[in-house]
Order: sequence, then C-alpha cells, then structure tokens
Amino acid sequence: MEKLIFIELNIFPDMKSVVFNGVALPLITSLFLIFVYPKPAEFIYRHVKMNQRRLKEIQQSIDDESPISKEQARKIRREALENQLKYEAEIDSKTSENIRLKELVAELQMSLNTDAETRSSDGQRADDVVENNPDIKNIKSSESESSAELSHEQYSKTERLNNRFKDLFSSVSSFHGFSQPRSVNELPLGENDKYYSAVHTLVKQLMNSGESDDTIREQLLGVGVSSQMINRVYSGINNKGGRG
Repeated sequence: MEKLIFIELNIFPDMKSVVFNGVALPLITSLFLIFVYPKPAEFIYRHVKMNQRRLKEIQQSIDDESPISKEQARKIRREALENQLKYEAEIDSKTSENIRLKELVAELQMSLNTDAETRSSDGQRADDVVENNPDIKNIKSSESESSAELSHEQYSKTERLNNRFKDLFSSVSSFHGFSQPRSVNELPLGENDKYYSAVHTLVKQLMNSGESDDTIREQLLGVGVSSQMINRVYSGINNKGGRG
C-alpha cells in the first residue's frame, strides 16, 4: 500500500506525468529496442565471432606444428601393433576353419562315392545270381505270368459282370442322361420312385451275384448315381433284411 502511495505521489503526481512516464517513455524505449539497438548489436556480434574464429585458427596452426610427445608416439605404436596382431590371428582362425571344412566335404564326398559303389556292386551281384540260377529265373517268370493272369482274370470278371447287368446299368444311367451325378431331390417328382426302384434292383442283383459293397458303390458312382442315393438304397435294403 505504501509503495502504491509513493508511486502515485512521486512518479504520477499529475496527468502530464502519467502521459510522459506511463506512455511516452515506454513507447520510446520499445521503438529504440526494435529499430535502433539491432544495428550496433549486429556489428558487435560479428566482431566477437570473427575474433573467436581467428583465435581457433591460430590454436589449430600451433597444434599442427607441435610434435607429439614420446609417450603419445609409444601409445600409437602399441595400439597399431595390437590391431595388427588381432587381424593376423583372425586370418589364421578363418584359414584353419576353411581347411577343416574342405576336409569334411572331401570325407563326405568319399563316403557318398563308396556307398554308391557298394550299392552298384550289390545290384550287379544280385543280377549275376539271377542270371546264373535258372530256378530263380523260372520263379520270377512264373510270378510275372501269374500277375498277368490274375489281372486278366479280374478284368474278364468285371467285363462279364458289366455285360450281365448292362440293361440295369443303362436303366439307371438314363435318369440323368450320363451327366453329373444327381440326387433324388434333383429329379422330377414323377421319376423319383422309378429312379429309386431302378437303383434298388441293380444293387440287389449285384449283391446276389456276390459283389462286395465297395465294388457295388464304385460301379454305381461310375454310372452317375450319387452317394446320397446309394446310401438311401442301402438303408432300405438293410431295413428289409440285408442281402438276399
């Protein structure tokens, strides 16, 4: 409170003092700092920085002309020698590792060649035994002939079976025109019962002929009967007593 009274009585005693001390002087000071002060400040800043740069150049030139001490020289030589020893040791280590790897590759290659020669020799010996032993040759020939006869017999059996039930297969195939297999629900309503009856008759005939269920399913799928239809027919046959 006393400070405010002092300011009011000594700095702003009247309106003239208020205008001069409160407005004119602050405005003049602000304009001086904005427009006048930067010019001499720029000159002084440039002069100081140029002096600092000259001092650094002088210091650098003196350092470049000054020889290093013996202690510093010994330290540099010692570090250079240590780096050289480390480099040579690393080279020796890499060279030894390369030699070891080459020896390992050579051993593996030799092992592979030995195994190949052994298998070739065993195969050649087996061929020689077969060629020199008439009994073995006869057994191999008999096995080949038996396999051929068995395959021919199976084919003939399948062929006879297909010819025997050719009409039934044709009847089943006619419902879908040899197109992709279709379920009963995809046929017209009037053909559902006929289609089921045809498949049912064919399955019963194949069962009575002694065919296995897997064979029957394969043959039905081959003529376009869907798995859904096959399962439905089998379900109906099993409910009525299975194979006849």
